[in-house]
Amino acid sequence: MSIRLLTERYQLNIIAPFHLSVNGEKYIIDALIEGYGARKGMLIFKNANTIKDIRDEIVAFGYGYSCFDINTNDVAEGFQEVLDDWGKSGI
Repeated sequence: MSIRLLTERYQLNIIAPFHLSVNGEKYIIDALIEGYGARKGMLIFKNANTIKDIRDEIVAFGYGYSCFDINTNDVAEGFQEVLDDWGKSGI
């Protein structure tokens, strides 16, 4: 529900879930928000422990990352501040 709301309210391109292979391991990531943050966009993880061992690889691939629950109902409130903080990016 909140991903659809974010997409509509902020005209975002969100891929959820997003699949990424790192060092031969496959990861299912909660979401990729394209066009903001790093060159390839921002990977969104609910649990920071999920990425503790692959943070450097994620950045090397051209992604940024942020840890929060994108599926909560109140995530869309004030999300423009998050987008402004990340800044626009291009693929």
